[in-house]
Amino acid sequence: MRRNSICLLFIILLSGSQVFAISQTDRGYYLQPSPEVEVTGRVVGSDFPDIGIANAEVTLTGMGTHTGITDEDGYFMIDTVYSDNTYEMIIEAEGYQVFIGEAVIGADDTDLGDIIINEIVFPAYDVIAAQNEYETLAEIIWHSPGQGLVEDYKLYRLLLGDEENEENWIMVAEGISDTVYSDLSWATVEMGVYRYAIKAEYLNNVLSESAFSNWLGKDMLATLEVTLTTNIGDIPEGAIITLEATEPDPDGNYPNPFNPVTNICYEIEENGDVLVNIYNLRGQKVETLVDGYFEAGKHAVIWDADKFGSGIYFVYFESDTRREVKKITILT
Repeated sequence: MRRNSICLLFIILLSGSQVFAISQTDRGYYLQPSPEVEVTGRVVGSDFPDIGIANAEVTLTGMGTHTGITDEDGYFMIDTVYSDNTYEMIIEAEGYQVFIGEAVIGADDTDLGDIIINEIVFPAYDVIAAQNEYETLAEIIWHSPGQGLVEDYKLYRLLLGDEENEENWIMVAEGISDTVYSDLSWATVEMGVYRYAIKAEYLNNVLSESAFSNWLGKDMLATLEVTLTTNIGDIPEGAIITLEATEPDPDGNYPNPFNPVTNICYEIEENGDVLVNIYNLRGQKVETLVDGYFEAGKHAVIWDADKFGSGIYFVYFESDTRREVKKITILT
């Protein structure tokens, strides 16, 4: 057996801020300080990857916790990091998402290079979808986030209820520079109830969360066949059958379609401010119906659309607890 052989045991002792490894020889055990190295790198943002981010906090956690702050050019240096270990790396900087990654530190000083952290991104909002009377085209409009450097948008179509199953979504278009899009493929879509989803794309392909539209029904009209008989078994001729909703939608409007007056109903869960606006197909606000403080409960407002042309409009409802968009149709 070879004498004086050394076997390093994976046992660590902490003494204050110093880390020791227990080493073994044929004469017993002794404490040996764990080697320390220097870790460097630069933090840059996804929006401007050629420019370093100042005052970012870089933390390595694993064999102890080690922290450094970037200088005005985005560079950081953390010394006294224990070598030959893998650390969890967390980077925090104002205006950027928290970065969580892994840093593998070798036996010598380690340069992690440029570390890209994503800017905080914002989704589009007030996404409205509508189809023409022949159900051959769907038009989608939305509002820009108004913050950050949005490059373009991605548009998806999905079945109602599939909001959490993104793998089932259909990509309709990408690279959209405007905030309105006409979906010509709607003409060939199968029967169902659908929504659209918009993602804002920022620099370096950073995507926002999805913003969803109202739902649209495709080929949802049905033919109802009714056979009438009298109490003696005769089939009457010329009978008139009327189908009528017995109670209006508490969060909708009636009648719909209408000409030129309709009742717009809404319900709020708690006392607070309420806003009800009317928008046209271009996303332009044409009238404000409600803007004030209301108590919880059911409410209604009458809209006289006599001065507006026929077509599809949208009722935008906003309270302290929710926002909704409903489609309404004026017939002349």
